[in-house]
Amino acid sequence: MRTIVRSAERFETAPQASPKTAAQGHGRVARRLSWRTNRIDLLLEQDDRAGLERVGMVEAIHELNGVASREVRSFRLSLDGSNAETFARAVRRHWREENKLHWVLDVAFDEAGARVRKNDAPENLAMLRHVALNLLEADATTPRLPWKGPTGRAEDLMRLPCWSCARGASMSAPSAIAPKAARWARGIEREGVMAKGVKTQFTCQSCGYVSPKWLGRCTECGTWGALVEEVEPSKASQARPAWGASTGQTKPVLLKDVDGAREARRLTAIAELDRVLGGGVVQGSLVLLGGDPGIGKSTLLLSMMDRLSRDRPGLYVSGEEALQQTKMRAERLGVRSELMHLFAETDLEKELGATEKLAPALLVVDSIQTMFLPELGSAPGSVSQVRECAGRLMAWAKKTGVPTFIVGHVTKEGSIAGPRVLEHMVDTVLYFEGERGHPFRLLRAHKNRFGSTNEIGVFEMKGAGLVEVPDPSALFLSERPKNASGSVVTSTLNGTRPILVEVQALVAPTGYGTARRTAMGVDSQRVALLAAVLEKKEDVQLVGCDLFVNVAGGMSLTEPASDLAVCAALVSSLQNRPVDGQTLVLGEVGLAGEVRAVGQVEPRLAEAQKMGFRRVVLPRSSAKRLDLALTMEVLPVDSLREALALLF
Repeated sequence: MRTIVRSAERFETAPQASPKTAAQGHGRVARRLSWRTNRIDLLLEQDDRAGLERVGMVEAIHELNGVASREVRSFRLSLDGSNAETFARAVRRHWREENKLHWVLDVAFDEAGARVRKNDAPENLAMLRHVALNLLEADATTPRLPWKGPTGRAEDLMRLPCWSCARGASMSAPSAIAPKAARWARGIEREGVMAKGVKTQFTCQSCGYVSPKWLGRCTECGTWGALVEEVEPSKASQARPAWGASTGQTKPVLLKDVDGAREARRLTAIAELDRVLGGGVVQGSLVLLGGDPGIGKSTLLLSMMDRLSRDRPGLYVSGEEALQQTKMRAERLGVRSELMHLFAETDLEKELGATEKLAPALLVVDSIQTMFLPELGSAPGSVSQVRECAGRLMAWAKKTGVPTFIVGHVTKEGSIAGPRVLEHMVDTVLYFEGERGHPFRLLRAHKNRFGSTNEIGVFEMKGAGLVEVPDPSALFLSERPKNASGSVVTSTLNGTRPILVEVQALVAPTGYGTARRTAMGVDSQRVALLAAVLEKKEDVQLVGCDLFVNVAGGMSLTEPASDLAVCAALVSSLQNRPVDGQTLVLGEVGLAGEVRAVGQVEPRLAEAQKMGFRRVVLPRSSAKRLDLALTMEVLPVDSLREALALLF
């Protein structure tokens, strides 16, 4: 056949030439001319015919970026009685199938980028890819895979499982495939072919740092494996509306001319949530709620929506669940609002359009990581998408005055996923905390522009949803063992609410060379410091013993007022002598063994007196400043030695 190719110019004198065809795509223009002939004598000498009866040739001229190239292919033909046009159609069908198969394997399965070359791994990986391709082709519930050409439809591509990540569907593809899918889909939507001159960049998903090339470790924040390829923002996407918190002002105003009226708030009828928010929901505020999967974020917001949409419409946008799933949760929670609207959508532009038409009194977006803006091109959950979507929601909330709640996913370290700027943009950041096997849930405010960040809300998870706990002290002490060593009650202050908690300690001889210091709910470094003070100042022999300290109920003690209670629990467990169950222990312990004052003693003692405690051990300096009539016995101490002498 090489001889035929070398003699290609002789085809010009051969009969049956097909009409010239042209095609274009991916910035390339191809013109093809096909011949078919059985006049082998015009092409080859007698010795080179080798029994050939019919041959065909295709001449293709490709023009890419103004540069033309010529390619000639010759074929042995088995098409008896066919003409040049039939031959040309057969060749195109053949190459169309080949093109379709190789394009899907190279792009959808990234076969060209595979770096597996050792032993049997290449063959095994290729076999798995072909199996996956065959399963997708045989799946009757989804459209067939589109071939690479102008007839491929973007709407078919979006419904394919392997490309669903490009538009925020529930099924996601590998992160390396998502940018390619987004670029290909955007190019098809514009002109039916891949966009010409598309540029990409690598963005850190932790801090938002942008690099022109891939790096294993982000040079800005030091996170490994966080740089993901994204499409560079186009000029159209950069011409976005301003984010600012403008309410119609077009020029600066004097401070004295600004209306200083107190912000308008609406009570949610969930007292614990109102407490954490600072007295209710502020009009036009943007609140971010984060927490572990399954902790109860959607349940809490759905219950809040039920109460706030009794007289005005409310909109709950879900990008993770179908309408039927949200309906099932609402029925379980006993939602009775007739003005609550549901919307299952991930396109933020469609969502804001529906919100403007509805004009709700409250908007909930669950979650921000599933929302996307089509003009950005990057996958949902990326830094650019999260930042831009949050900015649009903030601008909309400030403009309309509608309070907006957004749900945020958390990373395995417990922080909210996405760029850190997300937490800076919103007005309030709430974290929902709690152990999976524990029914108690704690709602904390880590940022609040309209109230204190020290308040907490306590909930209990039951079959019918979250139930408020108006008296958390009674809840945390309800299962306290009687006459058990290593158990001491102290008081912690969260905002304006005092809560009585139980500090438990276990001291046991170590079975290892180095003793362990384990703490849950208390800083482990603080426990090691207090153990050293006990050994040095009070001659309490803790060397060679494992120390375990726990705060019952899942609470966390961050203030030093619980130091004396930790020391008392350690000594109680070591000596196997229980502390009186009706005694409250308060005080900060210094390195010299002194007991220092604690703040806001009155509300702590008032809560303890309400719970039935009969006496309290506290610093002498705090006892002198008491201005509260108590029926409790107050035992002031100056040092750790005095406190231990009173307790044991």
